[in-house]
Amino acid sequence: MYNQQNSFIKRASILANDIQRILNAEYAVAIGSRRTQIACPYRGLLLDEPTCIAYEIIDKKGLVSKEIIAVGQEAEALKGKVGNHIKVINPVVKGVISDFDLAESMLTYFLDKVVTRFIFKFSPKILLSYPQTATPAQKRQFEELLLVCGARSIDLVPLPIAHNIGGKMRGDTLQGCILVDIGTSRIEASVVSCHRVISSYSVLTGGDSINELITNHLREKYAVIIGPVESENIKLQLATAIYNEELDSKTFYTVDCLDAHFSTPKQIRLSKRELYNVLEQELLKVSYCIKKALESIPPDLAKPLIANGITLVGGGSKIPNLASQLTEVFGLNAKIAENPTQTAILGTKKLLEFKKSKKPVISS
Repeated sequence: MYNQQNSFIKRASILANDIQRILNAEYAVAIGSRRTQIACPYRGLLLDEPTCIAYEIIDKKGLVSKEIIAVGQEAEALKGKVGNHIKVINPVVKGVISDFDLAESMLTYFLDKVVTRFIFKFSPKILLSYPQTATPAQKRQFEELLLVCGARSIDLVPLPIAHNIGGKMRGDTLQGCILVDIGTSRIEASVVSCHRVISSYSVLTGGDSINELITNHLREKYAVIIGPVESENIKLQLATAIYNEELDSKTFYTVDCLDAHFSTPKQIRLSKRELYNVLEQELLKVSYCIKKALESIPPDLAKPLIANGITLVGGGSKIPNLASQLTEVFGLNAKIAENPTQTAILGTKKLLEFKKSKKPVISS
């Protein structure tokens, strides 16, 4: 009898601890124009899916509504493959929520996938990373979105700080480093020291702008139409920040497209040299952002910046030879962070772990 009571008390204690853990759970969230990521301390990265939603417009006796068909990865797979009756969109464009209702449906779906439930639904605490150059109105917009989706409370952390903590960078980056985030719709260069953003500068351009340049070039020169999937493939296969005649002159990509006049399927060959000429000026905007961010820094930061150099994060950091180009321009060692597309969410998660362990961030 005594052993049974002990066993019951032990199971009840474990259950109570589980409930307490669930109720006190905090989640790191990063909502980008291309991808949405969610992580939890000690559970790791829980979700990394496209910021994408597909819906069908339903008209019933004059009442028009949007019926959600797919979200995230499933919605992304429908891009360019469905008729006009189904729309596939990114509800976050250039860091701004373009359709609040669809963004709410998407984020609610994502949270429901990863947030631990126990009998009843509860509201989690959220730590959200945001661009350093975001306006107060843009930050409020995302806070309102998370509250509508069921968040109990929301704290904010600037993206450069999250990148700095999550990037596992070499050297004494605590004393100063240059971070360049090349995302889907924004290039942001920041000087970070002692986990504080000293200076930052951004331009609204990035992966989507590059894809748009490719699409427009092919339409104007070859009178052909390509979709978003094919423009992304061209960028991945041919884009480069430095053109090497000896190595790259024989590199071509066969583009699957439609004739702009007759809508018949056709193929054209695109060279690496041609695409380099199309994208050269766009890629120089990375250097421009860094120069602007460096204009207002204290002179004593020169030593740590020379030691730690430039670290590239975001999907655009993977463009071949971009780090080499920046090394040539600035005379500083430029490198790509480990897991460059996940540094923000991993850094945000790590901040929550510091909070739970009561370890000062500054000591990291």
